[in-house]
Amino acid sequence: MDNKQFIKNYPLELSLPKKESEALRRVIKEANESFVYDVVEETGVKTEHGQYTDFHISCPTTTFAQAYFHFGILYAKSVLPIWKSRYNSK
Repeated sequence: MDNKQFIKNYPLELSLPKKESEALRRVIKEANESFVYDVVEETGVKTEHGQYTDFHISCPTTTFAQAYFHFGILYAKSVLPIWKSRYNSK
């Protein structure tokens, strides 16, 4: 299976609470300046911690490594600090 078909069949899947979802939307907007990401957003499960949004992200225009490495760097800068502060405060 080639990379483009693999990415289409196995998108990056994330389920995030509201604050992290908003940060991820900003990441997607910035990432789309370099690559074209296909994003499907679904309202996920509501838990005691809030509403979760499910994201299914793929990038059919480039290789898996290029697209997700770029996306991962932006995710680490924008979304992971929110998770870290949330769990450090508990």
